[in-house]
Amino acid sequence: MKRITVNISNEAYSTLNEYKAINDLETVDDALDQIILTHTEHILPKKRIYKDIYYEIVKEDNIWTVKYYKLNSSENLEQLPTVHRHINRPPEEEIKQDIDRSFYSKESS
Repeated sequence: MKRITVNISNEAYSTLNEYKAINDLETVDDALDQIILTHTEHILPKKRIYKDIYYEIVKEDNIWTVKYYKLNSSENLEQLPTVHRHINRPPEEEIKQDIDRSFYSKESS
């Protein structure tokens, strides 16, 4: 873990403390860490890879959307027509199961 100093308003600190209590976290640092990591995909969408399928998770109008990509013959990522939408941010394991079902099951072959 990297140690940094952050100056925030009293109101922001109070909000972090409240978030910490609601989510049963040990420290305000844990609260800030969780908030940043929870919203990272919305702030900085990144493509991840599982097997040979790339995916990215983005938040669009309060809906989490998982978009899928595959390398084409020119070695460029091409978006696949399959998209999964979720009310809550899906965990990585669920996304991997969706990929297996959508792209690797016998029915999709």
